[in-house]
Amino acid sequence: MRLFIAIMLPEEAGKKILKFADELKRKGVTGRFVPLENLHLTLAFIGEYNDINHVAEAVNTIDFEPFSLRLNDWTVDRKGILKVIPEGNEALVRLAESIRTALISNGIYCDSRSFAPHVTVSRRTIGFTDLKYTDIDMDIDFDVEMFSLMQSVQGQYNSSYTRICSFVYDK
Repeated sequence: MRLFIAIMLPEEAGKKILKFADELKRKGVTGRFVPLENLHLTLAFIGEYNDINHVAEAVNTIDFEPFSLRLNDWTVDRKGILKVIPEGNEALVRLAESIRTALISNGIYCDSRSFAPHVTVSRRTIGFTDLKYTDIDMDIDFDVEMFSLMQSVQGQYNSSYTRICSFVYDK
């Protein structure tokens, strides 16, 4: 199974991102846009791993406090991936580091690239000119009170994600 750990966006935050994507489409931007149910912020990418109980046990040891997250910027990288980027957030970085540490200390490989939080909005994105779309509102706020172990299944054109289990803040 192809696994990752992520913050799945609340529906209202996801709808705001889709509205942002629609505004870009109206300006001529094209790409493979991510559907509402797949919008997420990856905390740790595990890849192919079949022992979901081992992953859940490792991650369940993490203590975390809820925090607020603001998505307030965006970019398109050199690979054509349109990303919405959160405002700097120490709690988000600590959570990602805690998850990665728990996985590695339990013998579970996870991607070792430096944490670069983002929500992928579109792949193979084209149509940007010299215009800077400053007229598009990008202040999306929500509280993070849980994160999830997810399975990714590659389809012919897109991936689909299934929530295996969630880790909820426990007072």
